[in-house]
Amino acid sequence: MPPTFIPRQTAAAQNAQARHARVSVFFYLSAGAFAISLLAAGGVFFYQKILANRLVKMNNDLVAARAAFEPAFIEELQRMDTRLESAKALLAQHRAVSPLFVLLERETLATVRFTKFGFSEVPEGGVRIALGGEAASFNAVALQSDVFAKNGSFLDPVFSDFDVDKSGTVHFSFTATVAPEFVLYRSHLASMKKPSAQTPQKQNGVAGQAAGVGGAPAKPPAVKPPSGDVEFGDDILF
Repeated sequence: MPPTFIPRQTAAAQNAQARHARVSVFFYLSAGAFAISLLAAGGVFFYQKILANRLVKMNNDLVAARAAFEPAFIEELQRMDTRLESAKALLAQHRAVSPLFVLLERETLATVRFTKFGFSEVPEGGVRIALGGEAASFNAVALQSDVFAKNGSFLDPVFSDFDVDKSGTVHFSFTATVAPEFVLYRSHLASMKKPSAQTPQKQNGVAGQAAGVGGAPAKPPAVKPPSGDVEFGDDILF
């Protein structure tokens, strides 16, 4: 080999250069990652600032909108709404006895009349009625009991305490429970809007059965009135 004057790198110098190259690459990667982190942190910070400013602006707009609607007027409307809801609740549970008189007037036969009326409330929500009445005959009482039995507003109707006076008039007592829905005030208002399904001809026809020939009340048979409480059998539906 001919001699040369070019200095040759030693193994130690080559190793040093390799280490320097690796350190430089790692440094650049770390610096790039750090710069990206700074940029991301700055972006998040400024985005939070933008959101905070937007939230403050929206809150100010909401306060201005509330002021435009006059808070005092809104509070008055809220109090009025509370009173209306309370009135609705009271009307929903309010009981009216006046429909009972309309019902009795419509369902009572021409040969029967009631002379006493009493009522009391029951825990289930209905009304318990106790009436005293007079009829032209026992046949009229039987027909009247059949009419009341077919009306769904009377629950557990009972005729009792029968007595016949010297003129032949039959005296009796009548007790029944009126259905809760019937005595509710809202049910009465709804029924006022609907026409009555019963016609006068139908009622007069039933009354004619209880009366004698020519419409005159039939004279009751000369029988001894039953003593105590009496309920009709299955042929008269109660």
